[in-house]
Amino acid sequence: MGWLLSFAKEVVQSAVASVAADELVRLLPSVDHDLEVLRTTLLTTRLRVDKAELWRFKNPHFDQLLMQLKAAFYDAEDLIAEFDYVELQQKIEGGQASLLLSSSLDLVKNLISRPPDKVQRYQRRLDDAVAAVEKAIVDLNFCDEPKLSGMLRRRQTGSSVTEPEVFGRDEERERVIALLLPFGDESRKSNDENYSDGESVSTKRTKRENVSVLPIVGMGGVGKTTLAQLVYNDPRIQNYFEMRIWVCVSNFFDVKRLTKEVVNNAKMRYQTNGKNLSSLQVLLTKMATSKRFLLVLDDVWNEDKMEWQKFYAPIRNGQRGSMILTTTRSLKVADVMGTADSVFLEGLPDDSFWEFFKVCAFGYEKESVNQELESIGKKIATKLKGSLLAAKTVGGLLSEKMEAKHWRTIMNSEMWKLRHGENGILPALQLSYQYLPPHLKRCFSICSFFPKDYEFYEDSLVEFWVAQGFIMPEDDMLLKDVGTRYLRELTSRSFFQQVHQRRKCYLIHDLMHDLALSVSAHEVLMLQNDKNEQRTSPSIVRHLAICASNLELSTLNDLGRYDRLRSILRESFPQFGNSGYLQVILPSTIKTWFSQLRYIRLLDISHCAIQELPENIDNLKLLQYLDISNTHIKRLPESFCRLYNLRVLNLLRCPLQSFPKGFTKLINLWKLHMKDSLFSEVPEIGKLTALQVLPAFEVRQDKGHRITELKDLTQLQRTLCITHLENVESQEEARQAKLCDKEYLDKLVLEWSPSRNTSSARNDFSLHEEVLEGLQPHPNLKKLDIVSYCGEKYPSWLQIQVLPLLSSLQIKYCPDIKDVFRLPHSLKSLVLADVGLEALPKLLDEDSAVEGTSRKSIKSSSLSDLQIVNLSKLTSLQEWLLPLHLPALKSINIVNCNELKSLPIDRFKEFSSLEVLDIQNCPNLTSERKLVLPSSMLSLKIDSCGDLDNSLPSCLQNLTSLASLHLCNCEQIECLPGNVFRNLTALKLLKIENCPKLRSLGGSEALTSLKIVNISDCPGLMESEPLMSVEKVRKEDTSALKLVIDNTALLRLSFFKTLLASTMSLEILGSPETLMFVGGDDEWVQILKPLQSLSFDCCSYLKSLPAWLHGLTSLQELIINDCPEIDLLPSLPTTLEYLYFSNCNSVLTEQLKMHEAVIQQRRSHRFAAAPLIPNHRLKDK
Repeated sequence: MGWLLSFAKEVVQSAVASVAADELVRLLPSVDHDLEVLRTTLLTTRLRVDKAELWRFKNPHFDQLLMQLKAAFYDAEDLIAEFDYVELQQKIEGGQASLLLSSSLDLVKNLISRPPDKVQRYQRRLDDAVAAVEKAIVDLNFCDEPKLSGMLRRRQTGSSVTEPEVFGRDEERERVIALLLPFGDESRKSNDENYSDGESVSTKRTKRENVSVLPIVGMGGVGKTTLAQLVYNDPRIQNYFEMRIWVCVSNFFDVKRLTKEVVNNAKMRYQTNGKNLSSLQVLLTKMATSKRFLLVLDDVWNEDKMEWQKFYAPIRNGQRGSMILTTTRSLKVADVMGTADSVFLEGLPDDSFWEFFKVCAFGYEKESVNQELESIGKKIATKLKGSLLAAKTVGGLLSEKMEAKHWRTIMNSEMWKLRHGENGILPALQLSYQYLPPHLKRCFSICSFFPKDYEFYEDSLVEFWVAQGFIMPEDDMLLKDVGTRYLRELTSRSFFQQVHQRRKCYLIHDLMHDLALSVSAHEVLMLQNDKNEQRTSPSIVRHLAICASNLELSTLNDLGRYDRLRSILRESFPQFGNSGYLQVILPSTIKTWFSQLRYIRLLDISHCAIQELPENIDNLKLLQYLDISNTHIKRLPESFCRLYNLRVLNLLRCPLQSFPKGFTKLINLWKLHMKDSLFSEVPEIGKLTALQVLPAFEVRQDKGHRITELKDLTQLQRTLCITHLENVESQEEARQAKLCDKEYLDKLVLEWSPSRNTSSARNDFSLHEEVLEGLQPHPNLKKLDIVSYCGEKYPSWLQIQVLPLLSSLQIKYCPDIKDVFRLPHSLKSLVLADVGLEALPKLLDEDSAVEGTSRKSIKSSSLSDLQIVNLSKLTSLQEWLLPLHLPALKSINIVNCNELKSLPIDRFKEFSSLEVLDIQNCPNLTSERKLVLPSSMLSLKIDSCGDLDNSLPSCLQNLTSLASLHLCNCEQIECLPGNVFRNLTALKLLKIENCPKLRSLGGSEALTSLKIVNISDCPGLMESEPLMSVEKVRKEDTSALKLVIDNTALLRLSFFKTLLASTMSLEILGSPETLMFVGGDDEWVQILKPLQSLSFDCCSYLKSLPAWLHGLTSLQELIINDCPEIDLLPSLPTTLEYLYFSNCNSVLTEQLKMHEAVIQQRRSHRFAAAPLIPNHRLKDK
């Protein structure tokens, strides 16, 4: 830390020099040396802490020593971080200003003057804590270099089913057996009626070997071994495999030992004693090639692929049909070993788990059980989330005393606090924890900071880890990518469970959460409404979670005594009317925190009723993560700009309008969460060189907002939208943005202001072309949008050689483009909207020709999504839209192409992957041939398309997968017969609008999947037959259907006779009727009995509502909008829960308001006692 010596020289030369300053300068060289020693000690101590973690479960007294060592380590780390802050401040501010020098001087003086040997005192404390741990290692006979295989008791399992009865695993057993036995083998067949023939089995085997390996993966205690035992002893397995071998591998994977054990267990009388590995492998090969075998390797932990291959090599080419079945907790282990897709084992279903848990708690002999104990037992079982080993552990504790008091004590206890034997659930999970590398242990254990059932979003969790300093840079990888890899590894080892792949959402199993609590309990404090547990002294607690909506002000102010806190997390309760705001956190409270909690790295005070941050926020010099979202903060204080360590700032849903002048001094800021428009209010944003997310950048002509601000933002990821590009003055200025250096960007949007129709904008078309040429992106770009561009040609870099990964291209509002470029073969999505092209981009590769001919070669495009909108000059796609050119096409959208006359509609059947066809407002389409569609179709929409509707209804034949059908303005269609509907068994949405000649709809009996039917402006249907009597059409149907019609007379069509029985929602939209539901009241009540929602919308002529509404005893929702002629509200059913109305007659409005008040009062009584449910979610940014 040589900067201290430089700092001393500056003090001597500055105007702030004084007697006190001179004394400080004299001390700085020795402090500099002491800091270097302490920094080195921290590195070695971290290694010692990581090793000591391996013994923490062996002895509770050793765990206490480890806790003290960690506390000393954290305190020394905080001291070093404070000195690092001064160095960072000097770097950012430059160190010349006397005011800065004075503040830095005061800070350094405080750091080393209380007491004078403060750094040395931290050094001594750390040395003493290390010495105590090392002495305990010797006294407790722990080995100096621990190995998991030696220090952890090796688990033993056998092939016999140890459980007297196995619950709820029939489906999993049949699935594993189906994967082990060859397809078509008679021995696969089971008497189980629920077992299918397993037609997908062969597709599971992704790697073809004579001997395949099938892994069963699941967290500890879920029943993997029991499932393997069930399979191993199944008669079908015994009949098919000539030899079966069971070996418990456990946590010690030694190739020689394992090979010897397999050979010995094969019972082939081979002599193995004294054999080296090579000789044993020869015997293993003989065994493997002599008979078809099943080898079960239970409880495998080995992640070393080379070690596995060394064992697997001698048996890889064994008897064809032989199999290896392995059980493991780690997906990584499964990937190393498996040649077949893994079978993932979850906890037992609730019903089966309760039956098993009941046996564990009450025993088999109990024919009847105490109802009170059973009620408590069911609540306990719910907490265990299907874990068999947890059921055994907790059930055993319950069985010791059949008393309600004892059972309630266990119910109210955390799992990690209960007594566990060596074979209990917590020791089993602790073994998984011990196998984690140190950096993953830290990332996992800190998650006890969050309540159970918390939803973690990937990005937010990684930000949280970064703020804690758990993620270290690796090579050229971004911290985000390193953290994402950590999360993947923890998920593969069953510490996290991914619950939503697209949203990247994760959960921690309750038992894993108990494990996290057991290893971090000393460091975490949770404040709750009903109980606040203080497990250790304030000097040990590092993380605080506020899981409460109402706390005493004194309680919050008292948090200042936890002066070593590194994290404060605020939980929200969004089901309350105030959006879960914690009203009691006042500016005075936060000011107290800021003066006392100097070591905070993460502060989440979102959803708090605060309007400003106090000026002393700069006391939080180590702060890396700040969340003030959903508060009333309108401005940030100037002192905020001295939070130089800040990495993540969340300002979402804050009424913030501007930023303090020095905001860009926060050079470590890499995530800034706020509404897009605010990014343009940050002047000189280019100084935030660590920034990774910049969704929107508005180019202005003022200093600090020009496009050159983007030059040094090389870490930008995901999407960058650059608007107002007309303010870029030259190609050279555009190049200075250095978009070609933004290697992490996935999507780039280049947008000019939509002023292109003005003469000045059109005169600048050459400048537009130059600017676009200068905005060449990095070759890694995947998506590109060009919007409101006034040039006539495309940039030279829009080609496969420059953008080899480009998969999506959108060109919108560019009417002057005349150049026809060549589509990159990598392109999967193409959107052309309001573009002046007369023909689509070329699919031909003009640079190559077939040898000996003049024909150009055609390369198949990867295009799967095509959208063409408002191409007013386009006349034909006859030679372009062909299956030969576009074999991967899944979606075709052609909208508002008024001059389009020709499509190859008879060739559409050859688009074997086509799922969506949407053709709208192309009135000049003509064709002598009819549209033919492939069976892959999922959605079809035809609207105002000239002669195209002549293909209806014949084009609907054989569309057995069609889920959505929308026909609008189809003037030629006259009927949709029943034989067409019989094929549409997957149809969920049917919408028919403004088809004046449509006179007949066939029966709807085959439309069993329908969810929404919308029919309007089809007057010809009124001449169809009336509805049959209610008694003849009623049928049981559990599907929920919504009907939208414009005339209640439609309900008398035979088409609706089956649908009405399952209609839950009826919307009458834009009806011209003055009187609805003509006919007998009793008949309509019977017909509409299932209705839960009824809506009258824009019925301008309707005089009255049906008098029989009170007879709809299932009705829960009534909506009345824009019905001005109705002035009387009839009696309504008491089941009504929601009443919505607008733009109604004033007399009716008053009646509706009175009835709404009655409903509100009735509902409030039911929800008055609703329990407090926290929003268990790490906020998705």
